[in-house]
Amino acid sequence: MISLIRFAQFSILFSWFLLLSRGTAFGATIFTGSPKYNISQRTLINDAPYQVSVRLKVYEQLGGYGYGHLCGGAVISQKTVVTAAQCALNTAVMTRTYRDPEEYTLVMGGSFLLEKNAYVLQYDVQEILPHPQFNSTSLDNDIALLFIDGEIPWLWPTVRPISLQTIAVASNSTCRFGGWGKMIWQQSSLSDVLLMASIPMVGYTACYKNYGFIPVGMLCAGYMQGGVDACEGNSGAPLVCNGLLTGIASWGISCGRPGYPGIYTNISNYISWIQTVNTSVKSSDTISSEISSSGTSKLMADFFTAFMFYGFFELTEFGLKTFI
Repeated sequence: MISLIRFAQFSILFSWFLLLSRGTAFGATIFTGSPKYNISQRTLINDAPYQVSVRLKVYEQLGGYGYGHLCGGAVISQKTVVTAAQCALNTAVMTRTYRDPEEYTLVMGGSFLLEKNAYVLQYDVQEILPHPQFNSTSLDNDIALLFIDGEIPWLWPTVRPISLQTIAVASNSTCRFGGWGKMIWQQSSLSDVLLMASIPMVGYTACYKNYGFIPVGMLCAGYMQGGVDACEGNSGAPLVCNGLLTGIASWGISCGRPGYPGIYTNISNYISWIQTVNTSVKSSDTISSEISSSGTSKLMADFFTAFMFYGFFELTEFGLKTFI
C-alpha cells in the first residue's frame, strides 16, 4: 500500500514537472494580459505553413505527444529550420553546453500541439549549427539552423518554406507573430493550438528608451502600451512582415509589459551567414524550381486536392473543439 501511495505521489509530481519544464527556453509566445490589446487568434496551419514546433524527445516519451515542445521555428528550405540559438542549449546542466541533434524532433504541418493527423510531418535533426558568436548571457546572435534528417516533400499541402527578409522594415509596419507558447506570463501550460497576433514594428529610438542600446542583430516589435507580446515557450518562433521572415523571438522583460516590446533576432542581419551555412551542408535553398515540367501538372492537381481537403478537415476540427 505504501508503495502504491508513493507511486501516486511521484506521478503527480512528475506531471507538474512536465508542465512546468516543457517549453521554457528564454522567450516567447502570445501574451493576452489586456483585453484592450488582445488580438491573438487561433490559426489554421494553412495560414502559417512555415511554422515548426521544436521538441525534446525525452519529454515526448515521458509526457506524450506535444509535451516535448521547447521552442518555435520556421521552415526556410527543404531541409532547414531556423530557430533561436538558446533553444540548442542544455540548460539542465551547470556548464552551458549545446544538446546533441538526436535529442530533438521537429514537428510541422499541424495547428494542434497535442494532436497529430495525416498532414503532420515529423523529422529527426541531423545537425545543429548555432551562430558561432552566440552569447548566452546577452543573447547576441541568437540564431541557429537545424538540418532535418530527410527532406520535406516539394508540394506538401501544409508545409511550405518562408522567404527571408533582406532589408530593414519600417517602424509601425504591421507584422504577424505566432506560436504555441504560454498565453499568460508564468502560467504552467502552453496553448494547444497555434495562435497568431498582429503587432507593429518598433523603431530603435523608441526601443532604446527603456531597454538601452539594442544592437542591429536585434529588433523590437510589439505594442508600447503592452498587452500583446512574446512570452515563455516560443523562443525561436517566427515574426513575419510583408510575407517575409523578419525576426525570430529571442527575449524581453516580462510579457506584455508596457514600454517593453518583444526583442527578436533580426534576420536581415544574418542573410550572409545563413547562405554560407546552407551551402556548406549542401542544403536546398529554394522550393519548386527543380520540379520537372512533365510532373508539374499532376503534382499541382494533387496539391490542390489535398489542400482543399485539409482546409475542410481543419475547419471541421476547429468547429468540434471547445477552446478556453
